[in-house]
Amino acid sequence: MIVALNLTGLLLLLAQTAFGYIPSLPTNDTTGLPTSDNATATLRWYLDGVYMDNVRQVLQASELDTQGVLMHFSETMTNGETTPTSSEAPWIALVSCDFNVSSFNPAVDIITLAADHGAVGVILYSLFSSTCVLDTDSSQFGHPLNVFSPWTVQTSKLIDLQFASASTTRLETVSDYNATWLNEFGSVVQASVERDSPTGEGFLLTKLERNVKNSSVEGEGSGNSTTTENGGNSTTATDSGGGSTTTADSGGNSTSGNANGTAVNESGDTDGVLATPRAYTLILTLYPVILALAVFCQWPVL
Repeated sequence: MIVALNLTGLLLLLAQTAFGYIPSLPTNDTTGLPTSDNATATLRWYLDGVYMDNVRQVLQASELDTQGVLMHFSETMTNGETTPTSSEAPWIALVSCDFNVSSFNPAVDIITLAADHGAVGVILYSLFSSTCVLDTDSSQFGHPLNVFSPWTVQTSKLIDLQFASASTTRLETVSDYNATWLNEFGSVVQASVERDSPTGEGFLLTKLERNVKNSSVEGEGSGNSTTTENGGNSTTATDSGGGSTTTADSGGNSTSGNANGTAVNESGDTDGVLATPRAYTLILTLYPVILALAVFCQWPVL
């Protein structure tokens, strides 16, 4: 009898501390996914840094835009604690769908677990496959949220890269779920959400918007993106494969390559590739003057 009671108590303890499962699987097959699910993810950081790209909405729990601090989130970051907690700041869980922990609890899903810890939305991503799809009926979620996933693995990697882009030598960007940080900087995050722009350093303010008017992007290679790094100069290179890379240094200079990409700054001016026509016009204007000087000075002219 005593042994039976102890066994029951042990099972209850394991049920309370078991990790939530990830109700999603990675996939490379995007051909059957509806383009009506198109959405835009915008990541902003202090000062004037922004990365934008197309994602797809996997689950809609609300018609409102989803906005908050982006943080990596996994079952292990809660130490198995499934008790609901509150935070002063809205945040978005960045969850890998590549694997589950071995001791997950099938009664608790990662979306509900994130919601119970104050998350307002979820981005499911894969570093090995194009996108993530739900493998569980959303009606089984205890607390559904707006859930999104990138169209391509390149976009997933770029989103993950922005934590480093937003970091400075003085302050590293918060990248993993941290309830203490959320409560301490709640007022800063709330003010940033109201202004739609970060009012301080150290975090990625992320906004997820459903594209009601634009549904032409389909599956693989749909990663149109816009990037600006800390207000610095940028150069954009395009390719037809949908792949993209971004690098930045402490001076705010960046190089980005993406499919149909455009580099802009906060004032709406364009740099790099898009400035070529103006430079070409200037060269044509100055060429007669340069040619006359070359003839007068007997410079060799090619």
